[in-house]
Amino acid sequence: RCTHCSIYHLLAFGLKNLVDHEQAEKGFTFSQMLRERHFGHWQGLTKSMVKEKYSDEVKADAGDWQHKMQGGGESRLDVLSRTMKILSQICQKYKENDRVLIVTHGGVISFLLA
Repeated sequence: RCTHCSIYHLLAFGLKNLVDHEQAEKGFTFSQMLRERHFGHWQGLTKSMVKEKYSDEVKADAGDWQHKMQGGGESRLDVLSRTMKILSQICQKYKENDRVLIVTHGGVISFLLA
């Protein structure tokens, strides 16, 4: 989904020439390190489904979700760590005045801004 959304961002920035897949492959770098938080075996379930099926884990998770995640998922710090690593790599790769568009998921952005 995030990859598809990046096409709309390119169009909004007037970079229509990069929407073509052959062109895009030259200018795009895709990284799994910018993916959304993984929720382990909770992945794909609604909040109500998780509460119903894994009530004990939900109670345990309420205590320290920043440092650990029940269900085998990523903690907030796990997400921040991998995201900061890729952002650091991007900063090292490009020069100060280079234009760089980073597209990621809302959860990742909220963790970065918190």
